[in-house]
Amino acid sequence: MSIESELTHVRRLLAERRVADAYERCGKLVRVAPMDPRGWRLAAEVGFRSNKPTEAIEFLRRAMECAPHDASVLIQYGQCLMRLGRRREALAIALQAEKLVLERPPLQDALGTLLTHVEQATRAVPYFQRAVQNAPTNVDFRYNLAMAQRMTGDLEAAEANLDIVVAARPDDAEAYSARSDLRKQTRERNHVAQLQAVHRRLKGRRAAFAVEFALAKELEDLGEYSSSFSHLDAACQSYRALLRYDVAEDVAVLEKLRTTQTAKTLLSLGPGFDTQECIFIIGLPRSGTTLVERILARSAGCKASVAMLRWVKASVSARSQPSLRASIGGSTGAVNTSKSRRSGAAGMVPKGLYTRTAASRMTGPRGQSKE
Repeated sequence: MSIESELTHVRRLLAERRVADAYERCGKLVRVAPMDPRGWRLAAEVGFRSNKPTEAIEFLRRAMECAPHDASVLIQYGQCLMRLGRRREALAIALQAEKLVLERPPLQDALGTLLTHVEQATRAVPYFQRAVQNAPTNVDFRYNLAMAQRMTGDLEAAEANLDIVVAARPDDAEAYSARSDLRKQTRERNHVAQLQAVHRRLKGRRAAFAVEFALAKELEDLGEYSSSFSHLDAACQSYRALLRYDVAEDVAVLEKLRTTQTAKTLLSLGPGFDTQECIFIIGLPRSGTTLVERILARSAGCKASVAMLRWVKASVSARSQPSLRASIGGSTGAVNTSKSRRSGAAGMVPKGLYTRTAASRMTGPRGQSKE
């Protein structure tokens, strides 16, 4: 078989959400071409889609052995570490990637994103700047640069770049919202008229509520409190209408937890961490559990691992799927997954990081190929 055709076939299976089929196909691919890093990288992506992050990390190690000086492999490895909440290791990989020559804008943007996620925004800015310089019409690269500039306090530059973003993409509600939050608006310098026009144009569309939140914020800055609250109330109602919450789903998850995580099942998993001092953070939604998790994760010797609901789904799913590593002659690792954000990094990424990457990719910005 042709390696190129097999890679294309697996990607097509992923695009069709046939993850189990892609998983099986990857096993054949890496057996036929064990020295081709592309197969191992794709296997890693399939591993994550199959809730097998431990295997995915191992596959990326194999890819790095095949291509030790390939920056894209190294960056993808760092991103995977972030998805597992292993921030310190991801930082070490990001610093290692800085020593390599990055000539292509997607790689420059990807390394900037990784550095941002490991809280090295100052180091990230030059990579975003190079990506924008080499690809000035790429709106996502410029948006990422603006967000890194915001994190480093260069608010004027961030606003200038977001002005360019919304000019190139007039319906980018997220960019409007980010720009409005950069500073307190004044009578002499604000975006109220523009936001009102955009909101009228987007009314009835999903993006409209983000623009209305921005409009409410700017009107409040100008002291127009009644109008501001009216827009805030409307935006909140629009946002709530988009939420799909059914308490029955939570009840079903808890029941699944009760029936699957029995003493017998847990004992059969074998040894895990070398300590029994695990910390479970339990609470209602929006009650501060994520904040507590992040505070603890920053402590020496404490590592964030999983969110409860994802852990339940991952553990149940893992028992119904074969091990890809087993299919190529290895052993199966324990299931371990963490909350993910739109950038594809771990749930430990601060909410202020709005760098854009494709949710289905591990490397490269939104809409860009990682190859």
